[in-house]
Amino acid sequence: MGAIRCRPIGHGAEAGLKSYGLSIYSNTAQVCRSGWLFVPQELPLSYPRTPKLVISALALILPCLLLSACGGGGGDGGGSDGNTPQPQPQPPTAGITLLAGNIGGSGNLDGEGTDARFNGPRGIAVDKQGNVYIADRANFVIRKITAAGTVSTLAGTKGALGSPGDFGINDLNGMAVDSAGNIYVAINQVIRKITPQGAVSTLAGEAGVAGHNDGVGTRAHFDRPSSIAIDASDNIYVADNSNHTVRKISPDGTVSTLAGLPDTAGYTDGIGMAARFFEPNALAFDRNGVLFVVCGDGSIRKITAGGVVSTVVGRNPAYDAVPAVHRSLVVDADGNFLLTRDTENRIQKITPAGATSIFAGGQSDNAGGRADGHADQARFSTPQGLAIDGAGNLLVVDFGNHTVRKITPQLVVSTWAGMARQSGGADGNGAAARFNRPAALMSDADRNIYVAEIRDSTIRKISRSGDVTTFAGVAGSEGATDGQGSAARFKRPYDIDIDATGNLYVADSGNAAIRKISPGGLVSTVFVSTLAPKGNGPTPENTYHGPGGLEVDSVGNIYFADYYHAEVNTSSALIRKIAPSGNVTTVAGRQGGYGNVDGIGSAATFRVPGEMVSDQAGNLYVLDEYNGNIRKISSTGVVSTLAGNTGEQGIPLDTLPPGSEDGIGSQAGFNFPSSITMDETGNLYVADAGNHVIRKITPSGVVSTVAGTPGQRGNRIGPLPGKLDSPIGIHYLGERRFAVSSGAAILILTLP
Repeated sequence: MGAIRCRPIGHGAEAGLKSYGLSIYSNTAQVCRSGWLFVPQELPLSYPRTPKLVISALALILPCLLLSACGGGGGDGGGSDGNTPQPQPQPPTAGITLLAGNIGGSGNLDGEGTDARFNGPRGIAVDKQGNVYIADRANFVIRKITAAGTVSTLAGTKGALGSPGDFGINDLNGMAVDSAGNIYVAINQVIRKITPQGAVSTLAGEAGVAGHNDGVGTRAHFDRPSSIAIDASDNIYVADNSNHTVRKISPDGTVSTLAGLPDTAGYTDGIGMAARFFEPNALAFDRNGVLFVVCGDGSIRKITAGGVVSTVVGRNPAYDAVPAVHRSLVVDADGNFLLTRDTENRIQKITPAGATSIFAGGQSDNAGGRADGHADQARFSTPQGLAIDGAGNLLVVDFGNHTVRKITPQLVVSTWAGMARQSGGADGNGAAARFNRPAALMSDADRNIYVAEIRDSTIRKISRSGDVTTFAGVAGSEGATDGQGSAARFKRPYDIDIDATGNLYVADSGNAAIRKISPGGLVSTVFVSTLAPKGNGPTPENTYHGPGGLEVDSVGNIYFADYYHAEVNTSSALIRKIAPSGNVTTVAGRQGGYGNVDGIGSAATFRVPGEMVSDQAGNLYVLDEYNGNIRKISSTGVVSTLAGNTGEQGIPLDTLPPGSEDGIGSQAGFNFPSSITMDETGNLYVADAGNHVIRKITPSGVVSTVAGTPGQRGNRIGPLPGKLDSPIGIHYLGERRFAVSSGAAILILTLP
């Protein structure tokens, strides 16, 4: 018999009788293919300890296993003849599922209704067919929502500043639709036109140039145009905010001043330039074609087609000191004015007689939120654009929640498109729990998952049944106190790892310390860095300091990234080791060394080293986040770049060109890689936060994308590739399953 090869069907196992595949070869043939292993105690899921335990258990019972599986021991043993295939457990279905938290939040995904994601939406308009258009401000695009709720991107480049044919702007304000379905948007001192097919052109104004000239096309100028309305003849009206005027653009592109005197603020009724406005914010037509404008002084004025201005609602003295910024105005079928303001989380209603009330949102307070329900119970977060559709529903662009809400004529509020993020520190089971930017992940021998919460400065624990509890620290309370559980305090915990006895180690970056949490929850301080300055006084701007990532190897050595960067001080980036004896040494990098240079020991430099992982040969793999690469440190201290950017020092921090390309070694590109883990065969997996994907790196440096789509941001569970929201934590659980922290959720990624 030439060789015995054992392939565990599951990575990690509970106590009991478990199936293990055996391949037993002679010199000529395979003579036995399956068997059973009795596991005397539960084996952990976490690599690298599990394979060792599995092999040890196999060694203890291998003689009996061979006899049982192969029919040895003087009889057939009730076993198979070795040629009959035995049933094997089916692998888990590949895809992304939710373990705990909430998958909502900002993003740029197209899709159906609440599967779509927006990022700071502001303007809104409705065409005659019931299609809705959204100025998705922080994504720099125009989105289209059909009457059935399907969201697509009509124009612009997602997440980019634009290019020829796109917007090329950093602000999207008012918008309206003409009778032919063309969309007009006020942006960057110009009025842009977008056809129903998505072709973009400039109708009037000069990009980036403020002024008040009338004229045709680019000869005209505006100064912070904030709102657009279109009449039945397709004349376009513009609230020219900083010029204190209302402008008119005829269908041939001729711009004229309808009312108000350029650069002259005031509060005077009259005809044309005899009238005065103070920062006209928003425009709207009523059902009879009458134009209204709400101004920064709180007044609502009426403007006839001939430019005659009269006051409907007088100015509000409350806005004398700080002018109001009304983001939208609509007039309902009864002539009531509905409007939103920057400082309000509610929708205001003003009757034609001037009576004011809250139409939707908190009746007794201005607290923001995301709750649906009846209008007086629903909550919004800085609602902006308003529009009324053909069925009489009021559509609300909920800027802070990154959603589009709908209010029926019966005053029932629902979320129509997008999904609000639900974050916080609440414990609970599965989707009932809340996280506030979960980051690093780790699991113990009992399959509990631990989560480092950067923003809330806590360590959370997720049991096998999905129960989320706060293991140490208190949400929102920072500090450096040691103690039991909730008596302890952390400050921006960055990374976590676990040793063979179940102690959890925390890279407490805000305290520049390594902390230890016993299995019973007792927190102590192991190490405090001397790189970051101590004492009172302001922290220098653009300062970053560690410890960053950490790794506990199989013999108890703690490796960690110790770095300090400030533009006004000398920067340092080191990889250090704490031996079980407590002795601290530097493995690679040096004090005063900062860059992207490979080499031996102190000859190598790093920029902002982050998470790390070790293999069985003693090699250490380090994410160098701001260099956009993965570095390898051999057991002898030789630093090399396994994958990603290989540029030398000298590229300013935060200006590295991001990449998303797959490929070998330096051919691959990353965009703020934030977390790293390793499977049992030595493949690395990287949470590539800036690209919103998970990347795989083979031992030879071949990089591929295994989950998510580059550039598409937002959590979407289901089949692969799925979608992710800036994933900043990943941990291998075994059986091709990974825990991933993405947005405000902890996801389970299963690969084929």
